[in-house]
Amino acid sequence: MDNYQKNGKWSEPRSLGFDQFSKTFKWTFSITKDKTIYFDDKNYEVGEYNWGIYCSRFIKGKYQKPVLLPDHINTTNFDWTPFIAPDESYLLFASNRPGNMGSTDIYISYKQKNETWSTPINMGEEVNSKDLERWPSVSPDGKILFFQRDYIVDDKIKEQDYYWIDAQIIEELKPDNLD
Repeated sequence: MDNYQKNGKWSEPRSLGFDQFSKTFKWTFSITKDKTIYFDDKNYEVGEYNWGIYCSRFIKGKYQKPVLLPDHINTTNFDWTPFIAPDESYLLFASNRPGNMGSTDIYISYKQKNETWSTPINMGEEVNSKDLERWPSVSPDGKILFFQRDYIVDDKIKEQDYYWIDAQIIEELKPDNLD
């Protein structure tokens, strides 16, 4: 995977090898510094939408069988569009779980000292609205949080736009004691 350029030119595309595990529809991919990939897949057998968030570790030059994240991340609702911090310290994702502010909100879960994920936190009105927020991502320098908002009118998406805010909100929402 490290040989993506040769003589200053991009290599030919190569499969990540996920087709050996699932032929279903995968959507959003996000990668850590150690090449672990987090993604959503329409392969989750629970809930109305069948979307789940998975991760696959890169070990000895190849991706391992994807693992479904725990039930408090993957509910029976629509949990998708993950963004993983490069150091795997937090996970951002969209969900329409109960208690949201609108159609779909962006949530954050933090990696705890015991390597488990904390209970997801709704990112609040600084990010979310009565409309549909999704596709969170953070700039490479960690300073800006980007996301998409779809404006809903009569239960249909009428308009989309992209937003950014100071990524300091990620630290502000972090619980004092994660364990």
